[in-house]
Parts: sequence; structure tokens; C-alpha cells
Amino acid sequence: MGLYCKITIALFYFAFIILFKILKIIKKKKSKKNKFKLISFTRYKRYINLIFTKRVIIYLMLFSFISNTIVLVQNYKYEFLYSNLNNQNINISAIIINKTKDNYIIKVITKKYKNTYLYLNTRQNLDIGNKVNIKGVYKEPQKRRDYKGFDYKNYLKTKKIYGTIKSNTILVLENVKEYNYLKIKNKIYNKIKLQIEKIKLTDNETNILKGIIIGDKSDFSEEIINNFSKSNISYILAISGMHINCIIIIVSFFLNIIIGKHYSKVLTCLFILFYIFVINISPSVIRAGISGILLIMSTFFYKKSDIFESLGQSVLIILVYNPYLILDIGLVFSYISTIGIFTLRPIIKLIINNLIERRKINVLRKNKLIQKKIIKLLETKVGQALIDTLVLSVSVNIVIAPIMLMYFNKINVFSIIICIIASFLAMPIIISGIIAIIISFFNIKILMIPIKFLTSLFIGFLLNISELGNKLPLSQINFISISFYWFIIYYLFIFIFFYMVKIKFQKNKDFFQMRILNLIYLFKYKIKSKRKKILVYLLIVIMIFNLFKILPKDLKIYFIDVGQRRFYTNCNTK
Repeated sequence: MGLYCKITIALFYFAFIILFKILKIIKKKKSKKNKFKLISFTRYKRYINLIFTKRVIIYLMLFSFISNTIVLVQNYKYEFLYSNLNNQNINISAIIINKTKDNYIIKVITKKYKNTYLYLNTRQNLDIGNKVNIKGVYKEPQKRRDYKGFDYKNYLKTKKIYGTIKSNTILVLENVKEYNYLKIKNKIYNKIKLQIEKIKLTDNETNILKGIIIGDKSDFSEEIINNFSKSNISYILAISGMHINCIIIIVSFFLNIIIGKHYSKVLTCLFILFYIFVINISPSVIRAGISGILLIMSTFFYKKSDIFESLGQSVLIILVYNPYLILDIGLVFSYISTIGIFTLRPIIKLIINNLIERRKINVLRKNKLIQKKIIKLLETKVGQALIDTLVLSVSVNIVIAPIMLMYFNKINVFSIIICIIASFLAMPIIISGIIAIIISFFNIKILMIPIKFLTSLFIGFLLNISELGNKLPLSQINFISISFYWFIIYYLFIFIFFYMVKIKFQKNKDFFQMRILNLIYLFKYKIKSKRKKILVYLLIVIMIFNLFKILPKDLKIYFIDVGQRRFYTNCNTK
């Protein structure tokens, strides 16, 4: 709300309370007793009250007010720099905290602009931890100038970057000891990169392994980026829950042998934190890391873990640190797909198992031998693994479909099939890749040959799959941009539909679920009894909407900013 309104949320709550009081007064005056209404707010208010109790509403108002204040303060800092420093010569002291392919990231320590982060463009060689004095020109980031184009300013806000400073006059003052941990992190990161290169795979295979293990995509060719993007399997190259799970499996396996199952959980959590620290931290990594740690520690303390609690805690930490990360596409994909997996997967699996069970009864009755063998295969561990992967892929694709349309205006018809195959390959690549790095570090030549062969084989398959996904017909269908309202309608429909399916297949229904079923039957009865009226109303609505389309509208012409387009292309290439 803070990002979109850009005003204090207290005004919104004040207006909401006044409106609520007015509606309450009107309702008292117009109240009619003993009149049944199928569609009425008062009828379904009791279901809303079950979730939104007074306590919940107070918490929502309190915490949204706090979070809104954080956003406003953060936004004030951005606007202060944009309005006062754009194209101005500035003299600042800063510390080099990171290196990227094209520039440095600096943390400003000058009192006036303290704790702001900038990109530094210079030809001078600097090291992480250097305290420097910089004289240069500050440049405000470009905002979106094309309709639905790329907004570089908001993109930098997700990275907490306030702009760029270009300088040729840099004086290194000293090395700050407090930032030695960043040097150590950089050395470990570069050491892992070196060990991956020592495996001696092909250039493309080495780059893919770097991307999957440490999230380094700097050396990716444009062809690989396009293949993975159009095949809808770019998520494999982003460090996420899959990678954290593989690390937990490998680390736990060795630590369980050395110190036992119970205490190995603490060391596994520490290793996850170390891994997050070493690689370039992203929202999806933090989400996966926090969720993984909470899951492990819940078993350590013998407590049941709640996935939605861990998701809530991780997103709270991320957004308190930087509220603008809510605009990050990676964060949106990570959280939405995780929620989709944990909400839709059990229901979809229930539907598939129910269909298999019904089909099994029919096959046994008619004695069809081929179908008997297929069903037996599906009931084995391999068959169940295939079903699980299919269900996982379907549930993720259902929830991310509107986001794909909203951000990219395209959808891949064969993405489910490609995702299933890619998901089977991802885990062996991660596991064999980590083992290959360990072997290359200790220089065990005997073991290197088979591990290198396996890693190369799996990555080769993945590259071929991404290429196939790009070349398949109807691999990408372009759509018009969908509005945010359709986005909300889609998720409401999905939630209602799958909840109804869950109730239908659930054997022991509680009181609330029985009431929902009764309401559905009531709706069906009312619709059947007033079918003609409903059809007439629907026809009138369709005619009105079509009439609005026929009516002449104001002419709109959109001019494309060539400079903005070129900049957007360069961003994608990188």
C-alpha cells in the first residue's frame, strides 16, 4: 500500500472507519427481518468474522501502519538524492563493498548521505574494503519512459541502489578492517569459481554449473539465456529451494555419519547460512534458506513446522530490510510458486489418484491387460515419483501463468513437459556438481573422471532440453497485457475451485465445510429455478460491454523512446 499510495496509510483507515459507520447506520434504518437473500453481505459476514477477528484487524492496522512508515522514510531518502544531486558534482567518502562485472557497489559514509548505496563507474582498480574519497558526477537512474517498459529506477531500488556516480578522481584512504569479512567472502566465491573451472568441462557446461551452484550468470551467452527463458526453465539457474534441499541432503549425509543425526542439524543450519553468505544474496535464496533452517530446527526441537509461518517470517525479514523488494520478479515467482506447491499439489495429487483408482476398478472389471500394466507401473515408487513431478510442475505452472502474462506477455504451451524433464535433471546436476568441486579441491584424480562424465552428461541433457523447448512450435504465444484486476479474479477463481474440489474429495468433513457444501447446493437450486432470468441478465451485460467497445473513444498514440528501448535490450542481454 505504501509503494502504490505514497501517502500515509492512516488516512485510508480513517476514511474506511467513517464509511463503515455510515453503512452501519444505513443498514439499521433499512433492516428487514425474516427476508431470505441468497446474495447478501450480512449472510456471509459470519464466515469473514471467523478469519478477520477484532484482534487480527488491530494487528493488521498496527503492522501496516509501521510498514507504511518504513516505506515513506525509505522513499524520502531516494527522492532527496534525486531532487538535490542529479547531474551535480559531489565529493563523498565511501567504502567498496562489492564488485560487479561493470562497476563497484559503494556504501556512502559521508554524514549527509550516510548509509546510501551507489554504483561507481571508474577505470581505477579498487579492492573490497577500501575506504575511498570520490569526486564525481551523480546520475539519477532512468525511470520508465515507454508504456509498460522497463523501469530501471525501480529495478535499482530492489537492490537498494540510489544511483550512479562516475569518477576518475578516487583517493584510497585506507583498508577498513570491519569489512574484512567481505574480502574473505569474495575470496571463497572466487575459489569456488576456480574449482569449477578446474573440472575442465566445455565452456557452456562450466558456465551452467557456475550459474546453478553459485548463481554466477555473468558469462552466459545470449543463446543460452534465450533458450532457458523461452523454455520457461530459467528458475533452474536461480538459487532456490531446490539448491538448498540438495545442500541439506549432502551435508546431512556426511554429518550424520560423523556426529549423529540430532546434532548434525545445527551444523547443517550453520552451513546453509555460510552458503547464503558466500553466494550473491537474492530474495529467493533468503526465502529458501530461512524456510530450510526453520524446517530443520523444528525437527531439532521436536516441533511441527508450518510452511506458511516460515514463508511469512522470511518475507517479513526481506521487506523490513528493503520494502522495494516486493517489486522484484524473482521474489514474486519464488513465493507464489512455493505457495502454489503447498496449496495446489495435495489437491491435484488427490484428483489424479482418484482418477487412477476409478480407472483401476473399470480395468479390472473389463480385464484390459495393457491398462492393467500401466496402472501397476503408476503404483510403483518410480510411477509415484513421476506423478509427483507432474503434479509439482502443473501446480507451479497454474499459479505463475498470470504473472508470466503480466510481466512478459507470453506463455509456453509445452512448459509443463519441459519443466518435468528439467526438474529431474536439476538435482543430479547440483549433487554431482558439488561432489565434483570437492574432488577438484582435494585433487582426487581417480574419482574425477566418473564424476566429470556424469556432470557433463546431465548438463548436456539440460542444454539440449532448453534448446528443444525454444525450437518447438507454439513454444511461445504472445498475449496482450492483463490488468491487475484480472490477476486478482484469476487467483480468486483458482482458490474457490480447488477448495471446492478439496471439500468434495475429503472424507471426514467438518461443520464449516458442510455449510459450504450446503451453500453450493443452494446456489445450484436457485440458479435452476431462475435460469431464464439469469440468462436474460447475462445477455444484457454482454450487450452493454459490446456497446462500450463499439462506441468511439479518444485516440491514443504511444511514442516509443528509442534510448529507453536500447537500454532495456542491454539490460536483458546482461
